[in-house]
Amino acid sequence: MKMPSLRTPQSVVGLINRRVDELLATPEMKAVLQGQGAEPLPMSSQQISKMVNEDYVKWKGIVEASGATIE
Repeated sequence: MKMPSLRTPQSVVGLINRRVDELLATPEMKAVLQGQGAEPLPMSSQQISKMVNEDYVKWKGIVEASGATIE
């Protein structure tokens, strides 16, 4: 089972990915994230897609079983 595709054009995904990676590489953003206990982890759009799909599969059944809904 995969998360439904949003069909965003690859050119747009690539541009956003490059800009986010540039932002994550700045000392200011690294400091902000590390101050919150997070580590910047630049990834390709393919790596992000794989992670999101794996998380979707992992948590979908648990969320459904809990009865949680969006209000």
